[in-house]
Amino acid sequence: MLTCSDAIEQITLALDGRLSSRDLEVLRSHLAVCPDCNQEFESEKAVKALLKTRCKSVDMPPEVSNRLHSLLHDKSRLETLCAGLKEDSPDQRYQGSLTDSSRNQFLIGLAGMILFALAVYLLMLS
Repeated sequence: MLTCSDAIEQITLALDGRLSSRDLEVLRSHLAVCPDCNQEFESEKAVKALLKTRCKSVDMPPEVSNRLHSLLHDKSRLETLCAGLKEDSPDQRYQGSLTDSSRNQFLIGLAGMILFALAVYLLMLS
């Protein structure tokens, strides 16, 4: 069975058509029983549809898309980045590892900020 953490990671892949049919069915089964993941899926789908309708003439270069995807899914890089966000003092950084929940919250927030910045940029081009 798919965990929420895995489902969140696969949502973007599914919306981009980059999941195998087997993985897509597993994700759909999870979304059918998990309202939180289903809400995230619907939100990302709505943002993608909005961008597609408002920015038809501008496509993100594949290398940019691939780079963003790899940055968002590189857990070791994410741990390093998030460690800097939890400072106890200017000289002492948080040494513990992130929980799945805090990692997912950070990823969702980061993805939202990236999508918002991209939407603003693309709207400025049109």
